[in-house]
This record gives sequence, structure tokens and C-alpha cells, in this order.
Amino acid sequence: AARGHFPAVYDRLLGVPGVGPTLAAAICYEVGDICRFANDRHFVSYCRLVGRAAESGGRKKGVRGRAEGNAHLCEAFHQAAGGLLRAAEEARRWASEGPGSEERVRAVLAAKLARCVFH
Repeated sequence: AARGHFPAVYDRLLGVPGVGPTLAAAICYEVGDICRFANDRHFVSYCRLVGRAAESGGRKKGVRGRAEGNAHLCEAFHQAAGGLLRAAEEARRWASEGPGSEERVRAVLAAKLARCVFH
């Protein structure tokens, strides 16, 4: 969302289920230019919506170090997931059959919303 494209990106974000005016503005400002991310995986990782893993020599080690990425985007997408669950019957139905606890459902939906926003 380069500075000149802000209104267009903002308007498109308003079309994402669960994203209202405040979240759309927050996402626009926190993301900046989405083209800086190579792909949706990098974007979702930057949003802190996937687990971190340390790997060395092909073997997974424990996760260590401080959290990287943008905590504001993480919160924004979790709030959008909550809004989606309130707004869409299909999302509620999926959640009732879905991946487990309410916290886990919101985390999965937040990551899916971030992928949608990237594309």
C-alpha cells in the first residue's frame, strides 16, 4: 500500500469479511508496500500468524530468540477473524466442525485472512 495507493487498498480491505474501517486502516499502515514480501508465506510469517522453527543442518531445534514480525498485524488479523466468525454463518459452521478450541479456530482464520489480504 504505497502512499499513493492507500485509498484503493483501504477500500479493498473493507470488502474482506471481518475487516472494518479501523482494522483496514491499521492493516494499511502496518503493511506499507505489500510488494516487499516475496510471497504469502513471508507475509503471514511477518504477521506472526505461523509458528517459528529453528533449523540447523536439516534438524529442527527448539525455538529461541525474541519474536520477530509485527505484533500489530497479528492482533488486527485475530480481531478480523473474530469479526468474521460473528458476521458469517459459514465461518461459524466451519468453526464448529473445525480445528479445535476457539483460540485455535481464530488463529487458523487469522492466517487464512492474511493470505487472502496478500493476494
